[in-house]
Amino acid sequence: MQSMPEARQQTFEEIYAPPENFLEIEVRSALLFHLLFLFLLFLLFLLFLLFLLFLLFLLFLLFLFLLLHLYTLPTY
Repeated sequence: MQSMPEARQQTFEEIYAPPENFLEIEVRSALLFHLLFLFLLFLLFLLFLLFLLFLLFLLFLLFLFLLLHLYTLPTY
């Protein structure tokens, strides 16, 4: 009859050592994985809002340029 092998005790260095690669992040729970995914999605949404704000700023500059152009038309 085969016996199950004993689980090896991990050392402190193996558990708490920084990952060799920054992207090598071990996610142990599905809930944590989904929370991380939602957080990254939220950051992407904030980046999209920043882009929309930039477009609004460009539209405002275009409006100012139009006003400047209209007020500086020659009047004959």
